[in-house]
Amino acid sequence: MPNITVKMFPAKNGDCFLVSLGLDNKKHILIDCGYVETYRDYLKEELMKIASNGEAIDLMVITYIDQNHILGALVFLEENNEAPFIEIKEIWHNSYRHLQFEKENVEKITEQELTILNREVVLGSSFLQHQIGKSRIRDEEISAKQDTELLTYVERTQEVLIKNLKLTIL
Repeated sequence: MPNITVKMFPAKNGDCFLVSLGLDNKKHILIDCGYVETYRDYLKEELMKIASNGEAIDLMVITYIDQNHILGALVFLEENNEAPFIEIKEIWHNSYRHLQFEKENVEKITEQELTILNREVVLGSSFLQHQIGKSRIRDEEISAKQDTELLTYVERTQEVLIKNLKLTIL
């Protein structure tokens, strides 16, 4: 009988789950990383344990671009890129870049909608502050700008962090 463990880490109004499958040579799926404090106070220690057992994160999934899903992931990937401590085999990221903007059975996008969309893409609804401990990531509002930053970082990580990292954009 397969052994499945689901750990849910404290993330306030956010999400951070670690699903582990099997008894020996476990497979691990990390779903979202909550806020920065979720990663630093809870998740990082668990990831270190997985790595010390010679295991990896087989799949990391970022489901949504809100701060309560993504900020911990930004810090995790940043730290793991600077000083790799755990292998990440595959990342799925539900990216802003891949939203569908085609509208069915409605008029063309309005000028007002286009202005709002451009503001979100270019400026984001807020800006990340640069200085929180060693990381430049801070628990603030998240936006399309930070979503794009994560995707860019993940794409860099693909080449720098891990051999054979497969990035799947949903």
